[in-house]
Amino acid sequence: MSDPTTSSTPPLLFNRYRLLEKLGDGRLASVYHATDERLQRSVLLHVLRKDLSENENMRQRFVNEISANAQLSHSALLEVFDSGEVQDRPFMVTEYINGRPLYQQGPIAPEHVAGYIRQVASAVAVCQLRGLQHPPISSRNVFLVSDDRIEFSKAGSPHPPRYRLIWRTTVPRN
Repeated sequence: MSDPTTSSTPPLLFNRYRLLEKLGDGRLASVYHATDERLQRSVLLHVLRKDLSENENMRQRFVNEISANAQLSHSALLEVFDSGEVQDRPFMVTEYINGRPLYQQGPIAPEHVAGYIRQVASAVAVCQLRGLQHPPISSRNVFLVSDDRIEFSKAGSPHPPRYRLIWRTTVPRN
């Protein structure tokens, strides 16, 4: 897949998803801002990183994460809209986050912090109740989308240059 920023006309996948810009690389996926031309909405396109495409273990891990993420439903978790494969690389399409990761925020008012923690804890609980892994809890994966609402990103989130862990959870393993 070519970098959409080097072409004069952004690529269109499956006659539906127009790639607008590469946002970054996560541990498994390259993440792009795209437009779903059929439904006229912004989306995030997570495509298995090219350097991992020949690694069957990483490929299967990404496919498993797509399936697991599609089973989750929570207001603080990204909704999976679609998935498939392009040039032998699996991808998933999720809702677009119109916000900033917490690591880019300045000081946050204490009255908002408790609400954010409740939302993350609730999202983690939904994952655990389904027997699925939750996203890593860090300031790079928690996006502030309004004064009272966060989105907790899942597989393939772009890595920032640096990030701070905002809190750590310990989950007992059965």
